Amino acid sequence: MIRIIFLTLLIFFSGCNLKSPAPYVTIKNVAVGKDINITKADRRLIRRFREYWQYRINGDYEHSYLYELPYQKYLIQLEKYKMEHGGKYKAKKIVLRNIRYDGGCAIIDRIVVIDDKNFTKKDKWCFIKDNWYHKFYQSIVPPKTIEEAQYQ
Repeated sequence: MIRIIFLTLLIFFSGCNLKSPAPYVTIKNVAVGKDINITKADRRLIRRFREYWQYRINGDYEHSYLYELPYQKYLIQLEKYKMEHGGKYKAKKIVLRNIRYDGGCAIIDRIVVIDDKNFTKKDKWCFIKDNWYHKFYQSIVPPKTIEEAQYQ
């Protein structure tokens, strides 16, 4: 609890720039499932989701890092982020399957295609100030549940 308060105060007093300008990326490998009913409110989140995952597929971790939650960027600097995430992502395609909202956050179900095999995964995105940010999961212990493993 103290850690959450400290992080909140750190973000508030740091005056961090919550905008994440990134150059336009051509979306080739991230799609939205045809059976999804997209509302006007979903469009911004979907655009951010598609850009983020295209950067990850391209191996452009400097730009995907801009989409991560601001407080997480205080905990994990870009070099450590690139070391932990860079070079590992082997997906050929990602398909957004569903969006569920939970307060100021959204849970996105996605299909990841690797070597012609489909894997079900989840993302958590939170709306902060005026934009959607990805929550990356990092753990040194194995996931406790199947659902927790889907965020890995």
